[in-house]
Amino acid sequence: MVTIYYIVSSITFLQFYIPLVIEATRLGYKNTFIVRLNYKMYANPLSRTNIVTLNFYLKKYNIQQILYNEVDIKNIKGVVFTIDGDIYGPPREILLIGNLLFPLDPAKTLKISMTEHMNFMSSYHAYIDKVDYCIFSNKHFLQQFESDNDTVEISGDYTLTRDKSFNNSKNLFLGNTKFDNIPSEKEIYAKYNLNPAKKYCLFLFPKERNHFTSEHILNIYSHLKRLGFTIIVKSRPKDKPINLNLRGDVYVNGEFYPNDSVSLMKISRLCIISSSSANEETVFSKIPCIDLISDLRKYERNQYLLDDKIYTRIENDEWKNMSFKKFISVIKKMERKNSNYFDTIKEKYLFTHKNTSAKIFEYIKQNHNVFLHLEN
Repeated sequence: MVTIYYIVSSITFLQFYIPLVIEATRLGYKNTFIVRLNYKMYANPLSRTNIVTLNFYLKKYNIQQILYNEVDIKNIKGVVFTIDGDIYGPPREILLIGNLLFPLDPAKTLKISMTEHMNFMSSYHAYIDKVDYCIFSNKHFLQQFESDNDTVEISGDYTLTRDKSFNNSKNLFLGNTKFDNIPSEKEIYAKYNLNPAKKYCLFLFPKERNHFTSEHILNIYSHLKRLGFTIIVKSRPKDKPINLNLRGDVYVNGEFYPNDSVSLMKISRLCIISSSSANEETVFSKIPCIDLISDLRKYERNQYLLDDKIYTRIENDEWKNMSFKKFISVIKKMERKNSNYFDTIKEKYLFTHKNTSAKIFEYIKQNHNVFLHLEN
């Protein structure tokens, strides 16, 4: 039986890989995770905590595992998936040690990289020559980096220059697998022990920074409570633990499969983010989104989605002590959850298909079918 391979250097990659595993299994292929160490312990799939999670999914979806030190990577044949070129973070020397993409034999493998959030920005030019394709959710996602200027400052330590353009024929715009197989509302309510009769707001908790305090967050919570919302606070395992009084009515801390944020957006009526690229997720989920700016760097993520009807930003100095009157005036301008207006935006700026994994395998079959028949 032909095997599909997946390079697993972070436990967070499960949300992208499991949908592909499900589709590959449906098509009659075996699935094998090639698992390696990650020096960032929160992401390391072989850490004491994460290996329990990994083994759960390996068993549930009948996935074979090969450890990085037990395989001759040059002998692998067939389709190999990776995330951001198997570079977890900026392409510093320490992050390139143990990279499993680079040693793959280009004659024997079809190498496909997908992207995790905005992390590809600093690593793309280090791996694009090593892959056959790089998959993005939509063309607008990359067009936001185009500029008439010689440089675009992405962050304090990364500047995009003309010789580092993201315009490449290897880019494919097929969607994003993390949006596949999102559970039904009934399943989501049961999983998180939520009451379908309540009105939920999903609050994606911001990364800790020096220019806002707990009081500023609690002020926003108080406005949401006055509007009748039950607050679901979602944080990430890699961020610092947040105080108990900031955890809202329901607290969720996870980042595996299926995607927690997208699942919770499905049953919420409002989403609040903070300088996050999750506004793409809110468009997919057809939920109005308020962005409380907390990252004061010049580059703004997914600028192309700005639209006061569905996604509006409130600057840092504005939201920290915002009055209830001002806050509700912002919400009144926005579309309601699942309004038809979201359909137009999704079609224009995202995608409308239901299963990205199926589209990826269909593309491989039509253009590189030989790699779906190579047996190791």
